[in-house]
Amino acid sequence: MSYAEYMMEDRRLVVLRALYQEADRRLNEAVLQRVLEGFGHRVARHAVREVLDWLVEVRAIRVETFGSGQVYIAELLERGEDHVAGRTLINGIARPSASSS
Repeated sequence: MSYAEYMMEDRRLVVLRALYQEADRRLNEAVLQRVLEGFGHRVARHAVREVLDWLVEVRAIRVETFGSGQVYIAELLERGEDHVAGRTLINGIARPSASSS
């Protein structure tokens, strides 16, 4: 696995963990961008959207848009929650450690 692939898989896990920690399992893209930065991933807003779009494709989250698509709100789905909790694994997302849920 290349370094770029490793970093992308980690970004995806960071996003799922952040959503998992919220009571309503939802966060907007601006908050997710800050969370990613807190874990050493300095990414532009379009890169956050790329992560979210990929997670939608694998059915780990759903995204609602507001303001004519100007704001993304991500919501964790059962498949994404199962990955964070270690009940199942989704290829392309870093494996969670035992203490990550």
